[in-house]
Amino acid sequence: MSTDISIKIHNFIREYSEMNIDGIVISCPYWMNRLKEGKVVLRGFANGKGEASEIREEIIRRLQKLPPELRFPLTPSNLQKFARRERIGIDCSGFAYRILNQLVYLKYKNIHINTLEEIFSGGINKTNVRTLTGLDYCVKVDEILDFQLGDMVRLWGGKHVAVILDATGSKVVYVHSSHLSTQTQGVHLAEIKIVDSSKSLAQQEWLEKTRTGENFGMKYFHPDKGDGVYRLKIFN
Repeated sequence: MSTDISIKIHNFIREYSEMNIDGIVISCPYWMNRLKEGKVVLRGFANGKGEASEIREEIIRRLQKLPPELRFPLTPSNLQKFARRERIGIDCSGFAYRILNQLVYLKYKNIHINTLEEIFSGGINKTNVRTLTGLDYCVKVDEILDFQLGDMVRLWGGKHVAVILDATGSKVVYVHSSHLSTQTQGVHLAEIKIVDSSKSLAQQEWLEKTRTGENFGMKYFHPDKGDGVYRLKIFN
């Protein structure tokens, strides 16, 4: 893999994980549209699928519109709460799609398409976790030493997804946008310590914790429900 592509994708992700709002740095908040019987009943900004720059600009725009009596000290915690209240952020599949689309743009693996919409015809707003990781578009990667940048970790029986950034014999670094399932909320990086590369991913040491202090991998990674590591066929 090109070191240049790795640097560029890390910089791309940093726009979400280190979002500068009037001098205060926060992780891009999490937002997912609320659905009922398959229909959106509570819609957020850009459907929770926006680019980092437009999410940042929207938070700033709405802050500027606040009347004096509703203004508050600009702290990371207050900004996160404000963004969630205003329904601004990005969900896990939207964030994964953005990363994969950026890899396409960077011609990762020397691919010959220009946008991920050439694979997922519905585009970002019609592509969820199960579609992104579906075997129509992906291959399953079982060997830990075969993991690579852009591989997706499917979790929670297909309700959540993370993207692998780095994989070595000693650790796997992934990034995702999460809310109530993790201690750190919004867009952030986390690690899995590889204790034995001959064993499955479920048997490694997941370092991330849930909001209640449980082991994130033990609670949300369930291979018996189809969870695992999936790679887009175009990157295989």
